[in-house]
Amino acid sequence: MEARHRSRRAARVLLKLAETDPAFAALSLWVRHRDSAAQGGAAAWSDGRSVYYGAGFDDLTLAEQMSVAGHHLLHIALQHSGRAAQLRARLGQAFQQDLFNIGADALINTTLHQAGYALPRPSVELSPLLTQALGKTVSAEEAVAKYDVEALYLALVGGATGQGDGAGTATSARDYAAEAAFVEDLEAETPGGVPSEDTDPAEWRNHLARALEAGRQAGRGIGVLGHRIADLPVPRTPWEQILRQTIARALLPEPDRTTQRPSRRWLAMDAAHRLEGGPQPIYEPGTRATRDAPRVAVGIDMSSSVDDALLARFAAEIRNITARYRAETHILPFDDVVLDRIRVLPGAVWTVDLMPTDIARGGGTSFIDVIETAAQLEASIAVVLTDLDGPSGPKPRTMPVLWAVPQDPVPPCPFGRVVSLAR
Repeated sequence: MEARHRSRRAARVLLKLAETDPAFAALSLWVRHRDSAAQGGAAAWSDGRSVYYGAGFDDLTLAEQMSVAGHHLLHIALQHSGRAAQLRARLGQAFQQDLFNIGADALINTTLHQAGYALPRPSVELSPLLTQALGKTVSAEEAVAKYDVEALYLALVGGATGQGDGAGTATSARDYAAEAAFVEDLEAETPGGVPSEDTDPAEWRNHLARALEAGRQAGRGIGVLGHRIADLPVPRTPWEQILRQTIARALLPEPDRTTQRPSRRWLAMDAAHRLEGGPQPIYEPGTRATRDAPRVAVGIDMSSSVDDALLARFAAEIRNITARYRAETHILPFDDVVLDRIRVLPGAVWTVDLMPTDIARGGGTSFIDVIETAAQLEASIAVVLTDLDGPSGPKPRTMPVLWAVPQDPVPPCPFGRVVSLAR
């Protein structure tokens, strides 16, 4: 392995971390450490593979330098740069890098505080961020064990969990961060880049697991908290991909049987019979392509707590999928019964909202009528956007059902598949 400790500023700090914290001792070996001549901004910052120490790092006490170095070792080990890039790829221009950085810093700083590190003051921490931005009172221990960076970011933008009002929640988070002297210190990777040994997610999961286990066995440092950190990176499939794959699978055309022409297999066997003799094969009907356009039924629970930003992303996914497969879309807003039926033909430009504004929201919820309506439409698949709080009725015989819910973790579903939109 190449020599990576090329930072004069961090040399003493990294040696001290290696003496006191076995987990950081292991992680520091996999990270490049560089001094930077850049002035102003953060005392240190990081990308997916390196920590850069600026002139402001020299102004910190040794204890503060240790926490800052540990902070960026965790940014890299938790793959925050790569995870930011993945969110940007999913959300496009709606992604807000500073809010992701605020959430990541709050998670790391609170974890370091719990492990006994002395943070520079003031610093962004998780409990006050949740209180000011989301109006939630959560202890530091509970917050670290509950939130990962994706869930926290989506809560701060108000776009997945229904917390806050979106813009107001984000403004409150930024106001708190400004009071805590927050400076952006995380550079996101370029989406679509080829992982190297330094940034490969699988490699880093292994490095982090071994490092935390070393700390746990030693009984000191950040490793003692390893089993209580919710932000440990695990492979997850984004809900957009699950939605896309499930609907696409249901929309694949299945050829119809027809007695008007024989199957190719029968033709081959009949030809062999004519040439070689033997028993005549039993007639097998052939197939023909299905001519009818496939249908997707989209049930919208009018009592569900789904905010406008998430609904827009959900609608965009449905629109793109059905356009690609030339499928009819039937939008079915419902509570305990179906309230309206909106048909969108293949290739048509969507001029309707998924959540009609002229239908009152609230009231009870039942899935019986919406599932029966989708089955009567002979839909290839029913996608139901709901919180799953209501009676479901019997499972449809042939039509698959995908429940899209705003909660995470997801509640149990009566049948079909459930996907959380909070990821």
